[in-house]
Amino acid sequence: VDSQDMIKEVVEVASATYADIIDIF
Repeated sequence: VDSQDMIKEVVEVASATYADIIDIF
């Protein structure tokens, strides 16, 4: 597994989660 791809995936998931949290507020 390419670590860069892994980081990209983590960032995408984190961004989606962050957007969901902001949506709640």
